Amino acid sequence: MTTPKILAAALLALVLCSCSHPREQYSFFFAPGRGAYDFELRIDSSEARYETSIACRYNAAYIRDTVIPVTITVTAPDGRTAEDFIDLPLELREGVTVRRADGSRTDIRWPWRRHVQVADTGLWKVTLSLDAASQHRHVQGMGISIRLED
Repeated sequence: MTTPKILAAALLALVLCSCSHPREQYSFFFAPGRGAYDFELRIDSSEARYETSIACRYNAAYIRDTVIPVTITVTAPDGRTAEDFIDLPLELREGVTVRRADGSRTDIRWPWRRHVQVADTGLWKVTLSLDAASQHRHVQGMGISIRLED
């Protein structure tokens, strides 16, 4: 191949393979005892569909419940808010990923919403609040992810 063809092929590969936006955004905060976790997610497409998941690290030696009640508050770029109340399962169910890191620390990931499409693009704020005060100390961190669906 000649040099111009190599450069053209490299440029084409760069254009086809580069993405201006990540395929998945993931935020996780370690903050034992906090009770509320704040996240910001940038959504730049109103046509795309997204899948969201919630992650949690907790001390299984102290939390013996099968769920952690969580309030999810979502704030749109224009300031409108909506709330969702979920029971985050602490056991294997369809779609739930459970990984035990050691004897007491457990990591879980749970699909929250699928086929999400937004009208407002920009910076979305999400707050995950633990509803059971007795669990605040033993939840070591919470996370959220948003991924473009195929």
